Amino acid sequence: MLSFAILSLFISVNNAIAQQAIDLSKFIGAWEFVKQPLPPDAPKQPFLTTLKVFDEQGFCLQLKVSEQGTVVWQTAKIEVLDGGLLKESINYSISPNLANTTSTLKCAFMNDPKGNQFFSIQGGHKVVNGKDTYAWGELWRKVETIKKN
Repeated sequence: MLSFAILSLFISVNNAIAQQAIDLSKFIGAWEFVKQPLPPDAPKQPFLTTLKVFDEQGFCLQLKVSEQGTVVWQTAKIEVLDGGLLKESINYSISPNLANTTSTLKCAFMNDPKGNQFFSIQGGHKVVNGKDTYAWGELWRKVETIKKN
């Protein structure tokens, strides 16, 4: 539920955050996909976690970690655009329909009260009844240290 609340906060303040300049240096490092908690009777997910690792030039390696090991899910290069937008050019993807595609995504950064850093991305932009809408969103937490709950 916490991840849903954080994602909701991103969406609600997205316009204000988007006004702030975002540069490539904010992405550098490893980020872990924040998943919403699953109900106790939900089927076991095949992946334990998903990581994105960005370097100084904007290259991104996305990894899926399972009990059997880790697999490269996709590689991409990002470019920061004006207005809180991000251009993602996917070079390789395990999903054939994503390989060699380029997308423009909405992006925002924030910190929570515990000092965790997050970034959100939203894609599938459409204008519905004069308002910007997005078909999907992701929330990523910066991997820095192991923190006990």
